[in-house]
Amino acid sequence: MAEEEEFIYRISTEQEWEEFKKNGSSYGAEIDKSTCYYHLSKLDQVQLTLKNFFVDVKEDLYLLQVDPKKVDFYL
Repeated sequence: MAEEEEFIYRISTEQEWEEFKKNGSSYGAEIDKSTCYYHLSKLDQVQLTLKNFFVDVKEDLYLLQVDPKKVDFYL
């Protein structure tokens, strides 16, 4: 398995990143809460996700690298 396939990625706002650092978890952004779906991407999907969902975001964004083996929800 190639390295980029070993991880999944989360595009996060600073507010969400701060929540992760403080609590060790996050309920996600408004789009996650409204769809009841926690949005993650493969590395080759990140650019398209940015283009489709974050083009108008004016704040700093963070790309979080996630080990799927350590995620405690169904993928």
